[in-house]
Order: sequence, then C-alpha cells, then structure tokens
Amino acid sequence: MDLLTCSRSAKGSFESWDGSVRGAIIWASGVDPLGGVKRIREQADEDVDRLRALLTAWDEQLGGVSTTIARAIQKAGESGDLHDALAAYCRSGRPEARAIGNALRKVQGRPVGGLTLRRDGEDRNGSALWAVIKCG
Repeated sequence: MDLLTCSRSAKGSFESWDGSVRGAIIWASGVDPLGGVKRIREQADEDVDRLRALLTAWDEQLGGVSTTIARAIQKAGESGDLHDALAAYCRSGRPEARAIGNALRKVQGRPVGGLTLRRDGEDRNGSALWAVIKCG
C-alpha cells in the first residue's frame, strides 16, 4: 500500500476517478481536492447539534406550548440548557430575540431527534409564536 492510499479514502463508487484524477492532484500539489468536504460535514454536524440542543431544551421547559421568543428567553432565565441553547444562536453569547427569530425562521420544520420547530401564528401584539412539536 502506497502513501497516497494510506492518507485518503476512496470516494464511494468513484474509485477509478479517485485513483487517477484525484490521486494525481494530490501527488502533484499535495492538496486533496475533497479536503473541504470534511470541514463542511463538521459544520453541518455542529448546526444539527445546536438545533438538537435547542429543540430538546425548549421541549423540556416549554413543552408543546406556543410562545414568543421573548417569553422563551424570559423562561430560560440566566442559565441552564434553554438559556445556553438560545444563546448559541446569538453572536453576543446571550439570548437576543431578533437574532433568535432570524435563526428560527431558517430552521423551522427541520426534524431533529424526533422534534421540530413550528411557527404557530402571532400573539395579539403581532409577535411570532413558536412551538416545538414531536414529529414522526
């Protein structure tokens, strides 16, 4: 087994391409053209982990009750799983309704760990209501 074979794994059913084209690129440049794939997968895993933490903590503290983000932040308090999960969506490291609202719009309906986030209309003040529901 040569050095190239040891340092990388073949890409699915593209063994022929992997052995000739990708192998030649790695040999000539020392750079794997698929090197970014691992980084992208790791980032996707982090996003799923962050969403899983939010859905789980929200479900544990708020159940299937529809609520505003401001109320969820209030319920989360200054620490704990829900606080940390909400804060993970904010650059400041503390829960902020606007940043969380923007993030929730992007992940609504995405099932993770048997839970999903659903927008449930608006309250009487026009603020969005959100609920975590069991899916599947």
